[in-house]
Amino acid sequence: GRFDDAQAAGLHALDIAERTLHAEHTVAGSIRATLARLYRYTQRLDEAAALAQRARAIFIAANATRLGFVEMQLGLILLAQGRDAEALTVLTDAEHHFATLSNREEPDYFLTAAALALARLRQGEGDALAALDAALEELMQRHPEPNNALAETLSLRAEAAALSGHDDLADWREREIAALVALLG
Repeated sequence: GRFDDAQAAGLHALDIAERTLHAEHTVAGSIRATLARLYRYTQRLDEAAALAQRARAIFIAANATRLGFVEMQLGLILLAQGRDAEALTVLTDAEHHFATLSNREEPDYFLTAAALALARLRQGEGDALAALDAALEELMQRHPEPNNALAETLSLRAEAAALSGHDDLADWREREIAALVALLG
């Protein structure tokens, strides 16, 4: 349904951008990053990773302000693929680029911090769960309105609860669902 329509529109937009600008233009990179997110949502992770890696290369070459966002997408894809060490590196870069090229106030900055904490938790770092909780709390305080970053951060927190063996997994999933309902209606 709608994901298929979004994919078709995204691929059409990418074709236009590449023909009218060039394949390495940041507009083409932005479209690739958006398609990568869409593919991540539909579990097409290898395709998502390829798109995000290409977008990242474009944004690095351009020193673009949205580099942190693109790296966040790639980091989330790598986490979904179980490539935790790679995700840790990319998400560390993303956090740095949000801080230096973009904005530490964006909701996606806090999603990046939460994803980085989950990568650290998967690597066995003891203080990672507290870091994830701190990122979630900061996100909720600064951006109380429904937003995608909150829904995704709650999903990461639910995964952290499962990894940690806590009995509050169902509560975190309910909060994630409520955030999605508030966002999508």
